[in-house]
Amino acid sequence: MKRLINITITALFLLAVNASNAYAASIGSVRERLANDPGVGSLYTIDDNFSVISVKNSGVEAKDFTVVKEFSSNGRRYQIIRHSEAEPFMYKGSAAPEYSTVQMLPNGEFNLNEEGYGIADLYEHLYAVCRKSNGTASFIIPVKYGQYKRLTQIAAVDAFSYMLSSDNGNGSWFIACDGASRFVAEKNYSFKGLSQTVNIRSNRGFEGVSYIKTGKEVADLVAYQARAISAKDEATVLEETALEAAALGTDFVKVHNGVRYTAAFKNAENGCGSVEIKKTVSTENMATAKLYDYEVCLDKASKVGEKEITPDAARNMYANALIEPVK
Repeated sequence: MKRLINITITALFLLAVNASNAYAASIGSVRERLANDPGVGSLYTIDDNFSVISVKNSGVEAKDFTVVKEFSSNGRRYQIIRHSEAEPFMYKGSAAPEYSTVQMLPNGEFNLNEEGYGIADLYEHLYAVCRKSNGTASFIIPVKYGQYKRLTQIAAVDAFSYMLSSDNGNGSWFIACDGASRFVAEKNYSFKGLSQTVNIRSNRGFEGVSYIKTGKEVADLVAYQARAISAKDEATVLEETALEAAALGTDFVKVHNGVRYTAAFKNAENGCGSVEIKKTVSTENMATAKLYDYEVCLDKASKVGEKEITPDAARNMYANALIEPVK
């Protein structure tokens, strides 16, 4: 009798556990729950552990996920979220075809405006094709290092963040897939207000693209850009610039160690010439400039004056771009 009671209790416990598991499975994944949430306008898969959702005014309860970044694009409020575990691939509110029917886009130029695609839609379409073929997706975007920009391979979540943030801007980037469906997509540079286009090439990867990878290569580049020129070396650069301008008898621009030197040849009297050199240093948020006056007689350049000046208002089109990795 006691043995029968123990067997009965064990059976009831197993039934309860199975029922609990069945209920948990019926709830579905976090992405499925978000797709059915009325506060979510659209949902995109970035990779297994990151998603992005457009949030309506009612908001979304941050349950079973962590919001790592919020921003606005095209009048919509977006949240990039991190999942504690890998989530099934799915999307909601995208112009891309359903996952079961999605196919590779044809070779050539793809006009997002004509096709009714946004950057996120294109990302989802290409990522879905790559995922269906068990391929590996890679991403390259321009990243600013000090005063320079270099194409850099970065993580999917950082690439998606950059792409979505520059949806209506002039950003350029690459997506490549290495697998059964091998392809590369290159976003063309475009001025604001004009159509955005992407070049699609099958059976291609990042061949021919000059870029750097994360890690030591990036650290070396950052250290190189951060190095400071000594006062002695700068004096040599200024003197050489003045001599070159006087010898040529014209104006010219040269860049040394990321600093721009604009030389203006003024006049030549009694075998000596006058050269004005403007030194401009640009940082992420501002630019500084200094004016130097040199007198050049034969092969000798002598500094006769210097002063701080206000730099030109015109800035390089890339000057204010900065990629902030998603933590």
